Amino acid sequence: MGVLGQLLSKGYFPKELPPAFTTENFSSAVTQTSFTPNNCLVAPKANGTLVHARESISQLCKHNIARLNGTSRPLHIPHPSHFFYLCQELDNKWAEVDAQLRKSTLSISRPTSDPNSIRAYIPSEPGSARPNRRIKDRAQGNTLLIADIANFYGTVYTHSIPWALHTKLVAKDNRNDLSYLGNALDKYVQNGQDGQTSGIPIGTDTSFIIAEIILSSIDKTLQEKHPGLVGFRFYDDYELVCDDEFSARQILADLETQVAEYELALNHRKTKIIRLPDEIDHLWLTDLRQFKLVPNNINKHREHLIDFANLVFSLSKRYPNEPILRYALVLVKATPEFRPQPFWDIYQNFLLQVFRSEPQVSHLVAGELLKYKNRGVQIEKISLQKAINSHISHYTSTRATNEIAWALWMAILFEIRINDEIAKKLVKIPDNVVAILSLDTQNKGLFTSILDTSLWKSKLTKTNIYSEDWLLVYEAAAKDWLTIADGSNYIRNHQCFGKLNSDGVSFYNENSYGNVEAILKQLEINTDLYGM
Repeated sequence: MGVLGQLLSKGYFPKELPPAFTTENFSSAVTQTSFTPNNCLVAPKANGTLVHARESISQLCKHNIARLNGTSRPLHIPHPSHFFYLCQELDNKWAEVDAQLRKSTLSISRPTSDPNSIRAYIPSEPGSARPNRRIKDRAQGNTLLIADIANFYGTVYTHSIPWALHTKLVAKDNRNDLSYLGNALDKYVQNGQDGQTSGIPIGTDTSFIIAEIILSSIDKTLQEKHPGLVGFRFYDDYELVCDDEFSARQILADLETQVAEYELALNHRKTKIIRLPDEIDHLWLTDLRQFKLVPNNINKHREHLIDFANLVFSLSKRYPNEPILRYALVLVKATPEFRPQPFWDIYQNFLLQVFRSEPQVSHLVAGELLKYKNRGVQIEKISLQKAINSHISHYTSTRATNEIAWALWMAILFEIRINDEIAKKLVKIPDNVVAILSLDTQNKGLFTSILDTSLWKSKLTKTNIYSEDWLLVYEAAAKDWLTIADGSNYIRNHQCFGKLNSDGVSFYNENSYGNVEAILKQLEINTDLYGM
């Protein structure tokens, strides 16, 4: 599979979405048949005239993921037409992209094809490799410089993409020439986010690649100013080892200057100059790793698991802004000798407490429940139902819609009913991912009453095909989950979506829940804690 196919099938939707969301048959439709967005797409301009979709603009579908500190960060799903053009440009000029990415010897997050085909591209080194890099690098200096770029994805200036690839002077002299890779990437990113030049979509592998294009250029200049620079960059986080504080301040000043050249800024709250030695990794990680999950006395499994839970929850209280519970589940999954079937009541309750207590653990909790259900364990559904309903209720008062989405996905997976009060809250949430999962939950008879879908129905119009609601507009109409207000079938008549629909393309597979092995494989995504 080439770059285009990889990006469309594995690098499109954010990895944080539940497994039922997929782009694989979309990729097949546009790479293995004569149909492509190049030869059929047109889109309306504001004045009503029609243009080729390559010249049109669309809006990003927005979704939000919870942070440990109670805030949320956005995820984005670009419109399929503009995402296709962006991927096609990267595919056509991948040799140029790859040459740019290799200019940095600091980066340990250079996009590399994923050998496991879970994502299109992953960092050249996993985040968990950083302690080994630290202990090697820090032996070569006395001072550590730590810096990262403030709100990097949200503040990238799209015009800086051609600056990184062609230099600012060349880019400005040839700003309308789309034969330049940087100009084409700039244009297609803008067109896919309502013409905005501030920020790039969060969650796509294309943005991962574009970020590294810019950062590799910054790295290259910094390395030229400081030959033999020791350290690494992982995404937008720098850890550089210097001889002394004076050298560290010189490097920091040059880094700050180079970042500013791209209309970016360092996060001064996280910028530090530290006298070495310093801890190589979090101390809480050491505490967790030292705990032996399988006791020497086989008759003490139950007590031993309670001791583990006690340690985990104690550390979680001590380090409230660290993903302690998530790492604890990663540790459990990485211990094949751990077999909780004889004391399943304790283990399920531990999992549900984790689920209730920390965001971004749903895929791990669901994976454990499903794995042991598949091995014959009887899941206790009453407590699971309470946990799922409580989880949805809690997050409906926040912007963290990803937590709601995972809870609904788990409800469908384990056939858990959602109560009326929760349903009333769900229909007020203007999030396409939540809406699609809610409609499927209703379709499978898991709500105790009929949903009031008037908010979502109001979005099903021809003019919203390129809006931030494009995903709901396509899926709800294509699956006949919602009745279109004026009775027209705008999806089947649309030049792009109509062809996708007739080819059976869906971005949400409501029939995927029975394929346990495929689900378990997909749930392995994000188990590398530091790679997130």
